[in-house]
Order: sequence, then structure tokens, then C-alpha cells
Amino acid sequence: MEEAIDNQESVLVQSVKAQNRACYVIASFIMRRFRWSLLKTLEFLNSRRPDLEMRPSFLSQLSQYENRLYQRGIGPKTQRW
Repeated sequence: MEEAIDNQESVLVQSVKAQNRACYVIASFIMRRFRWSLLKTLEFLNSRRPDLEMRPSFLSQLSQYENRLYQRGIGPKTQRW
């Protein structure tokens, strides 16, 4: 994904049911690459795909990932929900 974005190319990320895992991968990539908070990332994904439905377990994992990025100084932390 890094290489494709650097070359201004498109990337297709697909999961079997096209809902949860692909969105999780994209969200985690965006959070790290662009140093976005979880809230900003989810708002962006929802603007691109309004029917986005992510499992609570994946949201919990993304929240934990956001905390790890924040502790490493790689990204911001969501201040509000």
C-alpha cells in the first residue's frame, strides 16, 4: 500500500464479506501513515463508505492500536467520541 500511494496509484483491499477486516486494515494503515486519530480515521472512512459497519471487537483493537501509536509519539489520541 505504501508503494502504491507513493506512486499515486489505487489500492484495492478486499475481505470475504467486504465489511470488517478490510476496513480494519485500512483504518490501521491510515492511522499510522497519516498520523490520524481513530475518530478522524473513522469519520473519513464513513464519508467514503456510509454503510460501514465495524464489529465492536475491531473498534476495541483499533482503540488499543491508537493508544500504542500515541505512546510511541506516532499519532494523536482521540479526545472525544
